[in-house]
Amino acid sequence: MAHFVDVPHGRPLDPIRDRSSGIRLGSVNETVTIGLWGVTQKVSVGVTDPAGGGDNAISYVVSDTHVVQNGCRKFFIRGLVDGCTVTASEPGVPPIAPVPVKGNRAFSWNDATASTNAPTIKLLARGSMQRFPPMPEATWRKSIEETLSVMKRNPVGAIVLAQAASANIIITPYINTHSRNADAGIAFTPQDYTGHAAYGGAAGVLAHEMVHRIVLKATGTYDDANSSYNEPVGYVFETTDFVSVLVQNMFSSAEHRAMRRKDHTRTTIPGVDQADAQMFAMDFDGRLNYMRIRLPSLFNSLKMVNVVWNPIKYFGATSSM
Repeated sequence: MAHFVDVPHGRPLDPIRDRSSGIRLGSVNETVTIGLWGVTQKVSVGVTDPAGGGDNAISYVVSDTHVVQNGCRKFFIRGLVDGCTVTASEPGVPPIAPVPVKGNRAFSWNDATASTNAPTIKLLARGSMQRFPPMPEATWRKSIEETLSVMKRNPVGAIVLAQAASANIIITPYINTHSRNADAGIAFTPQDYTGHAAYGGAAGVLAHEMVHRIVLKATGTYDDANSSYNEPVGYVFETTDFVSVLVQNMFSSAEHRAMRRKDHTRTTIPGVDQADAQMFAMDFDGRLNYMRIRLPSLFNSLKMVNVVWNPIKYFGATSSM
């Protein structure tokens, strides 16, 4: 039966060296290499969170090194903490026993502490040394505080922070720079975004991610728009990214930055001005009304913001709603 195996230093993988009893981490080391016997390249390896994590998950990296020895496949995993469980599955293969992760450095979601800039937001630095490049936990926390400070000074960011106060947000380091980072809470590292002009800088990205959690708290789902609305040429928004990108663009407008044209690209909107905002309000009348109904507090607060590009301010001017 397929099972996890130990990866001995300097020796080939051996299916006899069963590791299903658990992975023990060092006092600091949260990166491991582990093998699987009896599986093919179709196997899927994942990590579940410690108990009590809820929707605030830590970001993990699991990569297949494609090294095969004695029928074993080797995997590299970053960001593990005490209380995690490593899992594996493959279609057509009997259930593979999961592996518990144990560490000398005990993990608890209660270790998250309040931000000095936004006391309703909590920070948990575990995992920062497992990103590329590694970052000391104190450095990560300092960069998050600086980013939250930028948000507070931005009129749109200040509204986002106020709206997020009841969303029970815990920010953890974003370890994987190749995957989405808001599906399971806010996993975020400012240095990943400082060079992205169309993202509103690191603070604009964090505002975007917080909007996802605001939507979840208010509606019980990450969906923030009905996908059936027709999109003007050049705009593509998914069901979970209309409001988040709208707010991010308003944040960028307040800082006189370029803005995102689509949801998952860095293409910018040219000629951003009041007329552009009015046209956007007309083009997305249906989606804005959907936001007004489902997120009235956020909608009404943003409507009052005095920035050049604020489509919400013009909602209703040509609408029958």
